[in-house]
Amino acid sequence: MLWQRRESDYFLDIADDGYTVASANKEADVAEVAEVKSRCAAGDWLYCAATDCLDECGAAGCSCSRSINPAARDGFLRAVAQRIGELAAGQSEVCYASLGSGLLRFDFSLLEFLLSSGVPVSAVHLVDSQYEPNAKAFGRHRASLAQFASWFSVRGVDVYVHSSLERFAFEARRTEALPVAVLQVDCSELTAVFDKEVKPV
Repeated sequence: MLWQRRESDYFLDIADDGYTVASANKEADVAEVAEVKSRCAAGDWLYCAATDCLDECGAAGCSCSRSINPAARDGFLRAVAQRIGELAAGQSEVCYASLGSGLLRFDFSLLEFLLSSGVPVSAVHLVDSQYEPNAKAFGRHRASLAQFASWFSVRGVDVYVHSSLERFAFEARRTEALPVAVLQVDCSELTAVFDKEVKPV
């Protein structure tokens, strides 16, 4: 597996409050960085050494998968970015939260798109049960978190990682850092309990 070979390429530390410190062992190629930014701003994706552990749900039968509906995710990304941009107008710092963020390709694309559009995102909270160190797929998710956090740490974005909705809610209330937007993309587990558990947060 690629992520297993890439684990040693990144440093990742997640504090008790979710604050995440990450760095790559090797500095990213300047041309590659520019190409990733350019592609994300255009709604495209570049699979390269800086993004090769990031992925998205490809569940068969999902009407949002690229194989069934290639335009769904990009259309949704642009709609979300436009709405966050509207909500963020006049603010000097913006925070957003992503519930069920998984392997982070959507969040990477969205955050790059927002930054390239001038939205001053200063923090993002990523919430997924697979971010728990004892979770079945933690290794793969850890690799994605490391790539994501190391990429955006040099962009001035604080990344917070939470393994449960309850933990995120606790930290958001404790620090009074309520996000401008809360996203739930591709997370059927939360859809089933949205009104009862997610909305009250």
